[in-house]
Amino acid sequence: FCRFAIEVPGFEDTLGEPGERWSTTEVTALIQYAGLRGIRVVPEVDMPGHVNALGGLVGAGLQLCRSSADGRAEDATKFYDDQEGKTREVVGRLLAAVSAIFPDDHFHIGADETEPIGLCTVDNMIALEEFMLEQLQSLGRKPVAWEELVWKTGGKLDAAASKAPGTVIQVWNRHKASDVTEQTSHPVIVSSNSRVYLDHPQTPLEDYWWDITRSPEFRPSTSSNAFEVFGLTSRATPPA
Repeated sequence: FCRFAIEVPGFEDTLGEPGERWSTTEVTALIQYAGLRGIRVVPEVDMPGHVNALGGLVGAGLQLCRSSADGRAEDATKFYDDQEGKTREVVGRLLAAVSAIFPDDHFHIGADETEPIGLCTVDNMIALEEFMLEQLQSLGRKPVAWEELVWKTGGKLDAAASKAPGTVIQVWNRHKASDVTEQTSHPVIVSSNSRVYLDHPQTPLEDYWWDITRSPEFRPSTSSNAFEVFGLTSRATPPA
């Protein structure tokens, strides 16, 4: 399994080797350093997909789905909402522990690339996502999630996001800011993977490169659509 990049008290089984992670003291110093420069540090714990880093929590009760027929541990990429509530207990503690480290009022739960497999059905993952959203709200946090929280298999609007109306939706792949603003009431962040992923200019694949001065969705000269480029939820009069 890959491991957490930060130390989370009570979750030592998720840690990598020394030198491969940040201590809580280092994270606190980074948050303070960023804050003095007007930068917010928002944590993301990507769930219920991309959970390889949580593989060490199987012993604590986390119930993993497998992406291969033989169920190899390294192929555990998702976890599911078991009837006994073991996964919920672990996830609830994890969200609380990470929230205690990061003071920002937003918390990113990931929720991307949650294709169904085995016990991780669409309905099962939606139920787990609803639980995560409720937990964050109880912790006083505003959820942020990737676009799959709203659109899953078949492009249908997902019921999970409706449980937390203020959830910020981050579009990155198949959807645009206008999809969010026109079909839902959620705030939106534009992070188009073919336009504004900061690591892609270093990738020698033409498909991944785009001039960062260009709009993710429109030409920059289209000022009437500028509100969508910056992820705002209402139109504003562009400056003269």
